[in-house]
Amino acid sequence: MCAQFGLEPTQSDFDTEQIEVTGVVSDADRVESGDMFVAILPQGVDRAQGVDRAQQFELAIDRGASSIMANEADARLLRDVDVPVLAVEDPGLALGHIAQWVYQTEPDSPKLLGVTGTHGKTSVVYLIDHLLETLGIKSGTSTNLERHIGDEWVDAHGVAADADELHAMIARMREVGIHVASAELTKDAVIGHNFAGLYFDVAGFNTYDPASAPLVDAEAGFEALIELFSPEQSRRGVINIDVEDGRRLVEETRIPITTISARRESGADWWVSETPADSGTQFSMYGPDDRELHSWSSQQDAYSAINAAMAILMIDSAGWDVEQIQDALGRVGGIHLGSVDGRPAREEVGQ
Repeated sequence: MCAQFGLEPTQSDFDTEQIEVTGVVSDADRVESGDMFVAILPQGVDRAQGVDRAQQFELAIDRGASSIMANEADARLLRDVDVPVLAVEDPGLALGHIAQWVYQTEPDSPKLLGVTGTHGKTSVVYLIDHLLETLGIKSGTSTNLERHIGDEWVDAHGVAADADELHAMIARMREVGIHVASAELTKDAVIGHNFAGLYFDVAGFNTYDPASAPLVDAEAGFEALIELFSPEQSRRGVINIDVEDGRRLVEETRIPITTISARRESGADWWVSETPADSGTQFSMYGPDDRELHSWSSQQDAYSAINAAMAILMIDSAGWDVEQIQDALGRVGGIHLGSVDGRPAREEVGQ
């Protein structure tokens, strides 16, 4: 690792060839024996605001960290610890690249679908997972509620995954033969480059409201979005153009894009209509070349139809076309998502 990235311990008494790194973790509470702990300051939190860095480093070492990666200021405070310390300018940006190297994750295995925006991220990820299951495809998901790989589930405690967790999750999916996953990318994750080292088969943009992130410069946030929707980070994109940032993103992206809107007159590639129905929402999608999809969702909120359409088009962009999804939804009577303890859950329907 040190040779690959041009690094060496800040202390002189460690032989890097004798140190084995078996994982990469950015949360001291999750460190296991052999992990490298990559210390990242929380987004928007100042050192003077009471972030007890010393306790985090102590906890990571007590839990068996084999090494530590930190910024130069933290590294100077760790000269006397019993594990090697690697100093980098930006641990958050380095995290994904280090995790990719340790876990040996590859751009195309599995296919990764990432959803960002202010509203609807979690819903779209669960919809993607549900629709893939309806198509007979086992998948993995990462939201701020939970992570799951096939039949394995882990509570996320309200925190979206950082790059290290996503790389570890991808490595685990490769082990158990799962070939597609979807992930929620919060605005802080996008702005903080938490997806570094990852490559998305499809990136989805629902909405983005800079006012919801007052500590973050709006223009910097948009520049980070452009990076996500670039050929270096994503193969294709699906963008909701009902918001100004969506329309602007379409103009500035350099990847193939499918646009979506709840307004017929918007000029989007696909537009979505909805009608309240018994215990749910009836919705229809209309696209190019007279392509259509008509179905029903058990969700009844104001965004249920556009969220479902976003999930459908992201799956379409990933290689399973709208017509396949229509046939699968027809067999099971639509999208059936319930709620257990406030979390979306799949109900047994059809076969």
